Amino acid sequence: MVIAVTVGTPASGGEPISYTGEGTFDHETGFGHLFLDFSGTPGLEGASSVETILRHRLVYFRGTPGAEGAGSGGTWLRVDLVEVADRLAKLRKIGAEGAASVDLSAFAAVDFPDPSTALDFLDESSDLEPVGHRTVLGRDTQLYKGTLDRGRSHLRLSVWIDEDDLVRWVRVTGGPEALDFTIGFKQFGVDVDAEPPRGEVRDALDLLDG
Repeated sequence: MVIAVTVGTPASGGEPISYTGEGTFDHETGFGHLFLDFSGTPGLEGASSVETILRHRLVYFRGTPGAEGAGSGGTWLRVDLVEVADRLAKLRKIGAEGAASVDLSAFAAVDFPDPSTALDFLDESSDLEPVGHRTVLGRDTQLYKGTLDRGRSHLRLSVWIDEDDLVRWVRVTGGPEALDFTIGFKQFGVDVDAEPPRGEVRDALDLLDG
């Protein structure tokens, strides 16, 4: 799969979030192994090659070799996205020094999408209409366009489906957060290695406590 995500005006009120990546994802387990580029996100300009293992809300990061700090080189950073976001909020409330840690704040704010929700988008949209054929990822596809309502968010949905009825490309844009979410499926039936990493792993909560 390939992915590109931009959140122009995050609900948290922070800086815009933008990242791209590619890798593999297991739809049965919900686990994935991706290489992400966060260099388009303020505060993460140096994070251009971040190896990432997704296990639901638990994410492991390992950054570009030669970079400094936890999550760089051979060291993995373990981030429970929910726990880290909650801890940062509590630390800010009491004015703790370092609570605005740029790296952890940005990672905690990233909403890593489950690629399998692409099919949910199709189910939730009631007005998809065919608008013509397009070549996507080397495949001939039928492009459908429609809308998607999620709470107060009114989003635009585009879906490319190939001759085997496989979803090849999905794009969702709009809403109050100025979302632009694109995901493409290059191959199906490939093996996914998303086991928890071995070697040195540091927990983001331990860093915050320090």
